[in-house]
Amino acid sequence: TNGVPALSPDDELQTFQLHRDLTIELAAAEPLVESPVAIADGIAGELWVAEMYDYPSGVDGQFGPGGRIKRLTDRNHDGRFESATIFLDQLEPQHNDPSRPLPFPTGVTPWRDGILVCAAPYILFARDTNQDGRADEAHLVATGFGTDNYQARVNSLEYGLDGWLHGSCGLFGGTITTSTQPQFALGDRDFRLLPDEGIIEPATGRTQQGRVRDDAGNWFGCENGNLLFHHALNDAALRRNPHLVTSVATLSVLRGESAADLYPISQPLLFKLSGPAGRVTSGCGLGIYRDHALGDEFYGNSFTCEPVNNLVTRRVLRQSGSTWLGSRAQDEQTSEFLASTDLWFRPVQARTAVDGSLYVVDMYRYVIEHPRWIPEETLAKLDVRAGANRGRIWRIRRRQETQTTAGSTPTQSPQLDNEPATWIQQLASDNGPVRDLATQQLIWLSPSERANLIDEVGGQLSSALPLARLHAMAVLATWKQLNDDDLSRSVQDTNATVRRHAVRIASSRLATSNQLQTVVLQRVNDSDAFVRLETAYALGQLPTDDAAAGLAALLRQHADDPVLVAGVLSSLTEQHLAQVVGINFADGGATDSAASSIQHELCLLAARSNHRQAINKIVGSILSGLASPSVLLSLQHADTLLSNNHDLATMLTNDQAETLASACKLKCFSRHVTAPIRVVATRVLSHLVASKLTSLDTNANFTNLLSLDEPLEVQVAALDALNEYDEQEMTSECLERWPQLSPTVRQHLVSLLLERVSGITLLLDAVERQQLSRGDIAPAHQDQLRSHTNQVIRDRAAKLFQVLVTANRQQLIEQYAVQPNQRDQQRGKQVFTKQCATCHHVGGIGNQVGPDILIYGQKPLSALATSVLDPNQAIDPRYVSYHVELTDGRTLTGIMIGETSTGFTLVDAQAHATPVLRTDIEELASTGRSLMPEGLEQELTPQDVTDVWSWFESLVSSSP
Repeated sequence: TNGVPALSPDDELQTFQLHRDLTIELAAAEPLVESPVAIADGIAGELWVAEMYDYPSGVDGQFGPGGRIKRLTDRNHDGRFESATIFLDQLEPQHNDPSRPLPFPTGVTPWRDGILVCAAPYILFARDTNQDGRADEAHLVATGFGTDNYQARVNSLEYGLDGWLHGSCGLFGGTITTSTQPQFALGDRDFRLLPDEGIIEPATGRTQQGRVRDDAGNWFGCENGNLLFHHALNDAALRRNPHLVTSVATLSVLRGESAADLYPISQPLLFKLSGPAGRVTSGCGLGIYRDHALGDEFYGNSFTCEPVNNLVTRRVLRQSGSTWLGSRAQDEQTSEFLASTDLWFRPVQARTAVDGSLYVVDMYRYVIEHPRWIPEETLAKLDVRAGANRGRIWRIRRRQETQTTAGSTPTQSPQLDNEPATWIQQLASDNGPVRDLATQQLIWLSPSERANLIDEVGGQLSSALPLARLHAMAVLATWKQLNDDDLSRSVQDTNATVRRHAVRIASSRLATSNQLQTVVLQRVNDSDAFVRLETAYALGQLPTDDAAAGLAALLRQHADDPVLVAGVLSSLTEQHLAQVVGINFADGGATDSAASSIQHELCLLAARSNHRQAINKIVGSILSGLASPSVLLSLQHADTLLSNNHDLATMLTNDQAETLASACKLKCFSRHVTAPIRVVATRVLSHLVASKLTSLDTNANFTNLLSLDEPLEVQVAALDALNEYDEQEMTSECLERWPQLSPTVRQHLVSLLLERVSGITLLLDAVERQQLSRGDIAPAHQDQLRSHTNQVIRDRAAKLFQVLVTANRQQLIEQYAVQPNQRDQQRGKQVFTKQCATCHHVGGIGNQVGPDILIYGQKPLSALATSVLDPNQAIDPRYVSYHVELTDGRTLTGIMIGETSTGFTLVDAQAHATPVLRTDIEELASTGRSLMPEGLEQELTPQDVTDVWSWFESLVSSSP
């Protein structure tokens, strides 16, 4: 431990810096708890604790499992737990088989008369049937979750207002098997689960550790490099429309250059591959505070743990349309909510307690990094399990002298394990977890037990407290005892959250209830964006003209809300699309960028779904706009239609095709027309030529546009055009002109050729006959060829593009890590712009495809050298590249972003983003590699890397 001793709980307490209005106290410590990673309050006032005692390398140093679930009790109700029982430490306690210990648990959730435990690859249900305090029965609820990374496994089962448990996939997801669903391909997505029924389905987004919600039912997540994001869209709604790909399903709540800034008061223990101090590098254990006991100013705030930086950071959230934005509290602009000078303080979860306080789970380890990310020479000197037998759970509450608001004093844990009347009363609790526990207990009652409680629960629909009305509505809906009159009143409630969830419940009844149709349609004009979003989902369930008109109105009135727009688009299936298109295109071209973006999305849906009625309406608008000032927009719509539906002959009549082709020919080849119009006209014309709906003259063809005196974007469009209908001609013509082509046009040509095996063959042939040199092919493209799925291509590429990889990679890194006497920051900026800016964004330059590399300005030169020269040594799973073979014959390579049930966006090494529908995928496979190519030592000298690092250093030191 480098001579840094562990502190006693009392001594650690003295190291904390906390918000001035709050105080912190110990709730539990070793030996009661050891290596705690997750907690949950139980129905009887107990505290459940998941202990990852086996982290990081197993109890035996060989990754042997040895996790535990403990049940803590506070018998004298003094706020300090004094009793702990090991409830579960085996996978099959009914067989008392110690040879099958519990592996690396990451979550615990009370459920019925037992608990649910996340311990990848499993989710288990365990219970104590003989009341001896230990589980004597456990069975699998689900299995198949990823076990690749000990820091990213299935976790945080949280109860939702929809009655499902929502969970984090831990980044890696898996192929899941339950009692009723064999081999469900979850992928790298979060999920929701009905444990009793064995039903699992994907949920929006991908959370690493801590998928949680607020009182209103908004779901949030985090990952090591991002403190907070909002899962903005409902994946179940998105699944209704397989033709929709959206990039706003999950959105970062914290924005701007300072979003990742932290203010530790310790000197964090860092390693070569660690993130820098003062920047987000280990974000986890997210909590949303769901009570007022700390003070109204803390209600709804987010709390994200940062164990590497020895702190918990807080953000104040505010609604922004259909999503959220977060910022630091005014009194925490350059400080943290909770921080410690103790290097052993490792907060890993923040959670609202049932007594109104805020729990912070402290794993208390010297080393929190997994050995996988620690260099061997450093690892040999460390005890990576130091602190395994330690652990603390801290309670944060308001100082008594600052308790000025009613209800701000934390109370003892409420006893909920008695009478249903108590549960009904607790629906009106100020405390979110208490309301959830009470709601669950009521929902689990048998029909006969419910019968005498319906009126009493219904009485809560008239409560003065909106959250009581909300939970009563949820209970009655689950009991199937919520009548249309009560539900209609809830849809019109004075509280937006109640209205929102009333609309959600009403959506399944709209087809059979005119009363509900009327009140839900009125919500199109609701003052709250979240209610409007839920209304957009609901109207997709109603096959009427009024519903379509409502959806069209939402699009037109809120075109600047991308989340709401995506919600509306998810509802535009066969029954609504044509009518909404007709309304939206009725006045011709859009008048602003947001409206034109919506028309673009409608064109996409019409083309992908081959909705003839909608297509005909769009074509009519396009043709009428060709001679108007909105000609560019009309051509863009034509391009969208034709590039997403190749059945052109049945889409356009001959007269329509010729009218469109004539307009494009006039604009495409005329240098008096602006470049943007020429580019789109070229693209549209290429679609028509490829489908043999028109032809080109020898004096006016796309090869004529490959001229140095043509605008660069026109040349690129000409390449795309040639590639669409005559790849052989494009290749031969461009290779003939290769010496005159600009670098941008050359690289675009290579990118096009790499999309198909035939194009790759032509490219490799040209290199073999030395028509192109090896250096003409960018390192990223060479790497793509060397890792191609086709063995013949891989072998040819390996021979042509041999990587002179140094046998001792560490020795090479050490050579590059030696700082020269001279460092030139401006030259470093130039090297970055030339070699790195395609994939990385630093100092306002480049594209944000790969990870943030400005962090290397706070690390030693050796860290940057390692990243550049050995890019696959430690790959962040978010940036692993994939090969995607499409049904049209193309093969694309890039990283996946914005994955939903219907598709994702693939971003390649040139920062080109391609939306991919799942229905268009022939085959999908991870390369297991970074997009960054190997062998960059052939492109970058040690001086180059040093100068780039020096520029990064200057940017970091000059930032506030």
